Amino acid sequence: METDQKIGCIFLIGFVIVMIIWGIISYHYHYNDPHWEEITVTEKNVNPGKGEKWLVYSKDEVYCITDLIFIGFFESSDVYNKIEAGKTYRVYVSGSRLPILSYYKCIRNAIEIEEEKE
Repeated sequence: METDQKIGCIFLIGFVIVMIIWGIISYHYHYNDPHWEEITVTEKNVNPGKGEKWLVYSKDEVYCITDLIFIGFFESSDVYNKIEAGKTYRVYVSGSRLPILSYYKCIRNAIEIEEEKE
């Protein structure tokens, strides 16, 4: 095997390994630990840039709403549309925050909590 072929083979193997590791990290930070949380939305917006993100802000945390291919969740636009600033929601989230890759907990469902009227 020639030197150029060896270098090309090593590069290809390294690239495949990096992609597998990135896939595992991405899966972990978007899909792990699904659970319900209660949040009061302070603001929401679309963060333009690479890979436009739909962000929802609460007092303590920032969440994203995005389609999750591996579980067949493609209703992110509907979930984002029904959330309003100033209201409290019970949200079904998965994933965790990884600032270096701009990963946020993902909101998969939101149910408005009605304030009790006296």
